Order: sequence, then structure tokens, then C-alpha cells
Amino acid sequence: NTNQAYDDGNNFWNLSYPESGNYWSDHNSTDSFSGPNQDQLGSDGIGDTPYINISGGAGAQDNYPLMEPWEESAAVDTTDPPNIEITNLVGGEDWTGGSNHQIEFTALDTEDDPANLTVFLNYTSGAGNGEITQLQGNRTPYTWTLPTINATDVIVNATVIDSDGNKSYDDSPEFTIDSSPPEVVSTNPANNTTGISIFQPVVIQFNEPMNISSVIVNQTNGTNPGGWSWFWNEERDNITGIHNSWKRGETIEITVHAGYKDDSDPGNANNTAYVFSFTTEINPSPEIIHPNITSSKELGDEIRINATITDDGTVLNAVMWWQDVDDVWHESYMDKNGNDWEYLIPGQMAEGKIRYQINATDDLQQKNTTIIYEFDIEDSTPPEITHTPVESALIDESINITCQVTDLGGVNASAVYFVYRYEGDSEFMVEPMNPGFWYEIPAHSVLATIEYYIQASDIYGNDASTQLYSLEIIDTSVTDTTPPEVLLATPSGDNIPILTDIFIVFSEAVNQTSVESAILISPAITNISYIWLNNETLLIEISGNLSYNTTYTVTTDTGAKDLAGNTLTNDYIWQFTTVEDPEIIQPLASNDWLWIVLIIILVGVILLLLYLFQKERRKQGNNNDP
Repeated sequence: NTNQAYDDGNNFWNLSYPESGNYWSDHNSTDSFSGPNQDQLGSDGIGDTPYINISGGAGAQDNYPLMEPWEESAAVDTTDPPNIEITNLVGGEDWTGGSNHQIEFTALDTEDDPANLTVFLNYTSGAGNGEITQLQGNRTPYTWTLPTINATDVIVNATVIDSDGNKSYDDSPEFTIDSSPPEVVSTNPANNTTGISIFQPVVIQFNEPMNISSVIVNQTNGTNPGGWSWFWNEERDNITGIHNSWKRGETIEITVHAGYKDDSDPGNANNTAYVFSFTTEINPSPEIIHPNITSSKELGDEIRINATITDDGTVLNAVMWWQDVDDVWHESYMDKNGNDWEYLIPGQMAEGKIRYQINATDDLQQKNTTIIYEFDIEDSTPPEITHTPVESALIDESINITCQVTDLGGVNASAVYFVYRYEGDSEFMVEPMNPGFWYEIPAHSVLATIEYYIQASDIYGNDASTQLYSLEIIDTSVTDTTPPEVLLATPSGDNIPILTDIFIVFSEAVNQTSVESAILISPAITNISYIWLNNETLLIEISGNLSYNTTYTVTTDTGAKDLAGNTLTNDYIWQFTTVEDPEIIQPLASNDWLWIVLIIILVGVILLLLYLFQKERRKQGNNNDP
């Protein structure tokens, strides 16, 4: 061809190595090298130089041009390809450039010995690509000395080739290689500043998350006030130190000691100490006493921030710097009431974190600043569902269920839960509601009771449900004027076990919700459940025992209805009495047994004395006989 190819876009003309590109009849190249960069001795069937004769002005090229054209027979492969899987990279790892880390993989082939498999490991990233190694056989793990790059999108590519030339690939998830030591980017107080409050916290900001155990910070010059405590923020890139008050007019030096590391594995170390100094105020600065917020606040609630600020002179103003849940910082002046200052943070409409700091300035321009406080905004309030229940519908007509669902954080989903009961059978269904919160129940051609409730959840997982509603599918062409009756009610009579349930059988299918509302038990029984065995039979399941020797009165009043709306003619009342409390003989206590033994011994002694007395009298009587 005069023009081999034309490309005026952004196309690729080759696959990743060891896959190849295309065969070009006008490409003159040698094949003395191999590898992704074609810089390793040994041919691989790929030209050592890219093919660049592709017109179109886009600068397109084939990086791996074939030395020979594909043979058609080679495209037909009846063997199974091998399989390779990288097993220990899960994504999100943060590794230190130049350190050693293991790559674990499995390479298998159903038709080849593992020793015949060739494995190529490479990496790609926004900071560059490169070859890791070439292995023969399933030799894992492989210890990789990482390149000294900085990239957050590193991917390890694994290729396996069996002895028949079949190939398979696997890519790891993205991870980070960090080759730069951390740095201190700012401090508060800043270096060489003066007039610093004797209460001023020390804040050090790093450029990346840190290995906090490697960071050693202390005061290295000036009178140490003692009482130091250091706190890291959640991102581990900011450390704050609080302390007792410094002396006035003194130069303070703070040192971040050499050897502090970032949080990569095993960590880049900065081997140069960072030192900064400042001079404390001569005149006193305002003193800020603030009861910081420690508990989370509810979505939408305003948050009142209070502080008591005192000064030898006059406090000119108090400013609160605060960060909302969208990470936007605001500068707000606090309102004054004597020595008390306050600011009302507006209600937040999303979950997140609020951070704030109070700054006070007196009439001598002396300043004081608190540490940065933070608290969580959480949503524990479920959505609010407003619904007008549907009580009945005609046979062969659809039923429209509508509601309104509101939530400060936002509604995530809503659904209608149904139980259809008809002809002694039941069916449970869950249907998502349509946008605008409505659902149309399909028309039914038989008489039925439909029980339903609506459930909604917000974007933070809070759920809300309505009560259980009941509607009847009625047929206006058939008129039912016969009131329902109670055919059977158990238990009744005396000596009823304390572990029992209650059954009520009606003469016809009833409106179940109306029946449950019409039942009264006296004295009241807690922990009961209504279970409908069919449209006519109700089981009142009692969880736990009834009281002994108690007469219970059960009433089903005239609010109970059948499906046509006919009510009971009269209240149906019956009673049952539970068994008497069995007599329980309490075992004797150990002291009781002691008294019994003593009494038995005493009685025995008395009987023995009586016996001896009687014996002596008989003996004297015998001696007096002539």
C-alpha cells in the first residue's frame, strides 16, 4: 500500500507487551531485543523500533510491530488458555518508593505443567510504565523493588503464556507509590512572629498523612511551661499541642525532630529537623473559656457556640472560624453579652463534620485563639410519611395508593408492602412506589381483604413505616345485609391452664382490622399477637403465662364488621378462669434444721428422765411390799 494507515485521532495501534501490534510490509527493523522497552537481549518476533509511518498528523505509531505476518492457521487455537490472578493487591495500598514489596499471584493451565508457563509482570501509572520481571513457572511470591515515582494510579499487569502460545491477563486495582519525604507546610504561630498569646496552642500542618509514631515534637528553647498534650486530626496531617501558659515576652522554639515519616509503607523519612520560633506577648491577651461540644448534633438543628472571654482591658471582638459539612470555611462575628459571647451555626442539611475555632482580640490588638474543635452532624430522624388510607375499592377496579414522604437529608426509597387475603388464601407482595410516591394496585376480580403499609428510608438508612391499613374489595352488585356472628370462642369455663391462647371463629369472612380493634380483654393481657388462620378464624397468641386463679373477660364489641360492613348485632362476651396457684412447700433453711434437731434432742432427754423417774418409783413400791 502507498498509505499503510491514516489516523487523525487518538488511537492505539498495539496492545501491551508481550502482546504485539500489527505487521507492516514497509517497516525495516531488526529483532535482536525483547521486553516492553525492547532493550533486553533475545528476539521476540517484535521489531526493536516502533513503526511510525502512519499518516494523519496525530503522531500515531505502533510500538510493537510484528516482524512476520500472522499466519491464518495460527489464529485457530483449540487449546484452553492459561489463567493468572494477582491475589494480594486489593487496591488502596500506599507503598514507599524504593522499598521491597511482594506480588503474589496464581498461574495455572489445565493442559500445561506450571513449569512451562511464562509470566510477565509490568506496571503502569501516570508517572510512567515499566517492566517488573519475567518468570518461568508459577513462582510466587515475587519480591519487587518499587520504582522511585510518585503516583496514585499504579497498576500491576500480569501476563501468562503457556507452551502453545495461549495468553491470559490480570490487572491489579490501583494503588499508590510515594517516593517523597513529608514536609511541614505551615505552623501556628508562624516562624519569627511576635506578640503571641501565652495560651496559644501550637499547630503544625504537614503536606500529607503521617506515621504519627515517627513524629516527635517538643519545645527546645524558652522556659517550658509543662502540661503539654498533642492531638492529631482525623486525616493525620495536622498536630496540635496545648500547654500551660508561657512566660510573657519570651522567645519560644519548637522542633519537629528529624526522622518524621509519612504513612506510606514503610514510610519516607524527612531526616532534617524543622525548627520554628516566636515571641510571646508582653501585655496579656484575652482569655477564652469554651465548653467545647463533644456529642454529635442532629441534622437541621442550629448549634449554639458559647464562650466566656475576659481581658485586663477590653475585648474588641470575637470571631469564629467554622467549616461546614461541605468543607467550606466561614468567618462569623460572635454576639456579645457581657463577658459571654455566642454564635449560632445554621442547621446543616447533610451528615458530616463541623470544625470551628474561636479568635479574640482586645483593645491593644493582643489576640488569642483556641484549638480547632470538631463534632459530627448525624441524621437519626426517619422520614415522615403522610397518607390518607383507602378503606374499600370496587371489584375489577384498580386502587391508587398515594402518600407524601419528607426528610431533611433526602428520601432514598419508598415501597408498599401488601398482604392479599381471599378465599381462605393469602399472598405477600412488596412493590416500589413510583416517583411522586404513588402505586396503583391492579384490579381484582374476587372479593378480598388487602392489608398494606408504606415504608420509606432516607439516604442515611433511617426507616419509617405507617401503621397497617386494611381495605376491602367489595362487589356492589351483591348486597349482604346479614350481620356476622361469633360461632366459637375458646377457652371458656374454669381451671384453664395459665399457658393458653384464645380462638374466635366467625360465621363469615370479616374485616380483620375492625375485629382486632373491637376486642377487649379484662384484666388486660400484654404481649399478644393477632394471627388470622383464615378470613373467619382469629388466633390471639399470648406470649407468656396468664395469672393464676384469675377470671378473664373477653369482649368482641359491635365494632366488628364483615366484608360488607355489617356489624355484630350485640357485644359477644365470654369468660374463663385460670387454675389456682399450686401450694409450694418451701425448703427449710439451715437454721431451721438446727432448731428441729435441738428440739428432738430435748424431747428425747425429757422422755428419758420420765422413764427413769417411773422406774425408780416402781422400784420403791416393790421395796415397801410386806
